[in-house]
Amino acid sequence: MAMGLLLLAAALFWAGFNLWDSWRAERAAQNILGVISKSQDRKSPSETVWDPDMELPCVQVDGISCVGILEIPALELSLPVLDPCTAENLRKGPCRYGGTPYEEGFVVAGHNYRTHFGMLQNLRSGDMIYFTDLNQNKFSYSVETFQVLSGNAVEEILTDEWDLTLFTCTYSGQSRFAVRCLSQGESSEKNS
Repeated sequence: MAMGLLLLAAALFWAGFNLWDSWRAERAAQNILGVISKSQDRKSPSETVWDPDMELPCVQVDGISCVGILEIPALELSLPVLDPCTAENLRKGPCRYGGTPYEEGFVVAGHNYRTHFGMLQNLRSGDMIYFTDLNQNKFSYSVETFQVLSGNAVEEILTDEWDLTLFTCTYSGQSRFAVRCLSQGESSEKNS
């Protein structure tokens, strides 16, 4: 009986910690997003200038490099994309894992927090995803397919077969859930 109560207490503690960690991650991402949005409000839209070899522009927010904003309307998500992809940065928001939107093979990793990439499995083929860089170039992507990959499938994640890949761990942590997208081009709209 005592062992059962101990296991129940451990499970409740773990569930509580996960809820708190998800809440903390949401606050961190929204804080970064707020700072970026304010800096973008002061920036006047410029002519679109980019080439496949250019680096993503970035801005520092509390010592964290951010390269743009990812929007997933079907999930009601708007998140900063941080760079580089580190364990610490992933606790604050999705991170650029490889590539750029200026070329094929842009890959963004995120934790499976409910407020980050935890709901990716709810997307459907044809749903739109948008990435806006810090020069206010907005790129549009259409969800095409989904894959479950082994936890060490780095080469499969970093393929340039897809224009955009979003991925996260499955809840077991043993596999990766990947959303594969094709570019719908750069939007002519600028964020204002």
